[in-house]
Amino acid sequence: MLSNDHSVNDIGMKNLLDHLKFNSKTHLVHISTMVIFSGRKDTSSPINDSTIPHPTNEYSRTKWRGEMIIRNHCLKHNYKLTIL
Repeated sequence: MLSNDHSVNDIGMKNLLDHLKFNSKTHLVHISTMVIFSGRKDTSSPINDSTIPHPTNEYSRTKWRGEMIIRNHCLKHNYKLTIL
């Protein structure tokens, strides 16, 4: 049975980050999804680092919030982050 609860993507990520130890030698690799760009209006050019996400449903919104949580945590705790 599928669940409509996608909170693992944002609340779950926050809870995980709150319980792990990070330092300047840490390098976190997060696997995201292209679905956060699914609502973009201009599809004539490829997605790149400057493409603004445009999530269109609860799943993609929680994925985007999760990414923002990770990015802010990385900046606050000064470690390396790669999002794929």
